[in-house]
Amino acid sequence: FPSHDNTPSKPQVERKRRKPTLFYPNLVRLLGGDEKAADRLIQGLLDAYPDKSERWCYEKALFDLTRDRH
Repeated sequence: FPSHDNTPSKPQVERKRRKPTLFYPNLVRLLGGDEKAADRLIQGLLDAYPDKSERWCYEKALFDLTRDRH
């Protein structure tokens, strides 16, 4: 009988985040005050771009939201 190994090949490690005072309030404001949406957005970017810094992810989120509003 084949063995069934249910362990994931690469465990997803969530990077510990801070809420940079320069970026987080602006991000939340652009999202209509939705802090959970801001957290999900940043976590998604951190997961999608693991080689990028947290600051880069915040800057990208702010740039994308601002761009998409025009």
